[in-house]
Amino acid sequence: MKSKKVEHNGHKIEVAARAHDADLLIDGEPVRWGQFSGDGQFFLYRYAYDPDDSLIEVARRYVEYRERVEQHRAAEE
Repeated sequence: MKSKKVEHNGHKIEVAARAHDADLLIDGEPVRWGQFSGDGQFFLYRYAYDPDDSLIEVARRYVEYRERVEQHRAAEE
């Protein structure tokens, strides 16, 4: 896996490659992720119900999910 940095909806997403693995950071905070053994799709432990072939894409979806949650919480207050 290659290192990659992207910005999505004002949030910084970074995949920092290591020898046999990679770290995923969203806004500088580590996010625990995994990969299904059967099809190799990536998932986030906090957001495992929306896997994808791209770790960056899963992180983007998670950022959007967190934004929707925050909007919903703000609307309830």
